[in-house]
Amino acid sequence: MPYIFFSPELYETHIAAKSPEISFRKGMGETYSTVTENLDTIENHYINGIEGFFILERSVDEEPKKVLHLYKERDKAEKFIRALKEG
Repeated sequence: MPYIFFSPELYETHIAAKSPEISFRKGMGETYSTVTENLDTIENHYINGIEGFFILERSVDEEPKKVLHLYKERDKAEKFIRALKEG
């Protein structure tokens, strides 16, 4: 059974990660897809409109909140084990 979730935090993370950057000699600078006077619509082709959404598909029929909680707990455990292995 699929569950679709929307996370505002995940949305912000995805949008921030998809902002193009340009390398300069002394650090990084961000590009912006807008100008002072809009001459034409400039779209970021890395943003597809589904940022912040994820789907969990399970064979058990449980409440969506319970499934999300279990998924997050499992993710924490996997990250902890990975951190132990990597030192």
